[in-house]
Amino acid sequence: MLTPLAPGSVPPPGAPPRPWRLSGRLLLLDPDDRLLLVHCHDPVLPALGEWWEVPGGGVDPGEDTVSAALREVAEETGVVVPREAVLPGRWENEVTFLWLGNRHWARNVVHVARLATPAPVVPVQRTADELQCFLAITWVPRAELPGLRTFPGEIAALLPALLDGATLDGGFAVWS
Repeated sequence: MLTPLAPGSVPPPGAPPRPWRLSGRLLLLDPDDRLLLVHCHDPVLPALGEWWEVPGGGVDPGEDTVSAALREVAEETGVVVPREAVLPGRWENEVTFLWLGNRHWARNVVHVARLATPAPVVPVQRTADELQCFLAITWVPRAELPGLRTFPGEIAALLPALLDGATLDGGFAVWS
């Protein structure tokens, strides 16, 4: 369950000091207006159930969040997105989440890209942890988003503003 807190809210006691791990993620729409999502579960914590996640991950030294998001999308899904497809709007949030039985803390910068034509696909390079957790990579029609449990949350509600170029502050959220 994702519990959002107001923008600027204070993390719970016991949170590690900031800055938390910086992560770049990409909300990617194809020419048919479908969003690329990773269907996930946590085999260590089955009570978490299943969810749909925006591809992305940690920013490596020397990378910006766009570069990290594009690299992670290619590694996790095989879809190669041209940098010029990334739109100006972005969504930032801080989140703590459980993954493979461990609590993680991240500052997410979620970018949006829209493909005018189908993107090239390369072989995936998933980590051992991703191989355990990823159930499927799926292009999900936007009309189906409101019924899905997503990470980060509120994708269906925020996507229209992001597509219009908005920059959004998602505050702090607890994913458990």
